[in-house]
Amino acid sequence: MSEQAEQRYNELLEKAKNDDRIIGFILTGSRGKNMVTEYSDYDIALIATDEGFGNADKEYKKYKKTEEIDIGVKSLSDFKNHAASGNLFHESSSHASVPDASGLPFPHSHEGSSCGHG
Repeated sequence: MSEQAEQRYNELLEKAKNDDRIIGFILTGSRGKNMVTEYSDYDIALIATDEGFGNADKEYKKYKKTEEIDIGVKSLSDFKNHAASGNLFHESSSHASVPDASGLPFPHSHEGSSCGHG
């Protein structure tokens, strides 16, 4: 993958960190499993608040599938349902089953505490 792909990935990570609607950012696929090859793209699962999902899904849609970055956006409710069954993304995509995804939700809570967002 190109340096440009890594830069875009880092920009997306920072954007998501500063987005109150996004509560989780999970790197899946070969990079999430630490099995990177020269052909590995960035497979990302974003978890949005139930309230912010619709707008977040629309905003991040432009990144959903490029040659080097593939993003799926799920609401927290959908994520919980799919995680309980062992699947983060139920629809036919490259994210069929990722029980060992290495990414973790952002270290802040939107319930009863200040998370540093505007």
